[in-house]
Amino acid sequence: MRVSDDRYTRDRQRLDLALRLIRHEARTFTIREWTGLSDDRIRKLYRSYVMNHDARHVLRHRGKSPRQAGYFFRNPELNFQSAQLASLYVMYGLLIAADSGLAPHYRVGS
Repeated sequence: MRVSDDRYTRDRQRLDLALRLIRHEARTFTIREWTGLSDDRIRKLYRSYVMNHDARHVLRHRGKSPRQAGYFFRNPELNFQSAQLASLYVMYGLLIAADSGLAPHYRVGS
């Protein structure tokens, strides 16, 4: 049995994505939604591969994710990055036009 076998590729990709998201300081909820890993598994990945091994300190943000748009426009750099990200979401169909503006194409829990 080898880790490089095709049957392990999907699991390996999930772990790799989780590690990348941890290094980008994504919240646990976001990582869980994108990878399907449990909260406990994400914390163990952080402790095993990031906490003592990365040269720069990676923060683990606590609490709920920001929900108000003002947070993302508090300075020019974030404003630019938010606009770029929104453009990508629209291009890939993750945001769709709605009566009240834009709405997510995918809803958590539905």
